[in-house]
Amino acid sequence: MSKRGRLLDWMQFGRKSWAGNSFRNKVGGRYSEGMSDLPASFSEPEITVQAFVQLRSGEQPETPEAPILLDVREPWEFQAASLPDSLLMPMGDVTSRAHAELDPDAHIVVLCHHGQRSLSVAMWLRGQGFERAQSLAGGIDAWSRTIAPGVPRY
Repeated sequence: MSKRGRLLDWMQFGRKSWAGNSFRNKVGGRYSEGMSDLPASFSEPEITVQAFVQLRSGEQPETPEAPILLDVREPWEFQAASLPDSLLMPMGDVTSRAHAELDPDAHIVVLCHHGQRSLSVAMWLRGQGFERAQSLAGGIDAWSRTIAPGVPRY
């Protein structure tokens, strides 16, 4: 089965076992199920567009570095509408590219059209040790409706 097929299988049926890792959070230098020492803002799997704007502008003191914006839409969607400084990694490529191209310690905000794909990818990333991965709630559509009306809607 291809990596894309395994990711889709995981999303559809909630199977994490194919990855060989259960969801773990680092606590005090060891890994423990169901516990987190992450700031409250990172413990949530989603981030609102308003909170993301604050992060990008540096208004949140607990996160001095700008988050990585990971766009998991298809190339044609990215061409139709995208946000500056975003990294295009279509959802089907995430399993093969994530560990090679992303820093597991970085704050990663995952973006898609409406937020469903990005939430699935953010949860998969968290299960792979990217503890600060979050989905942009509502996706680029919410961004266009509430933050930047100049970003085309499709």
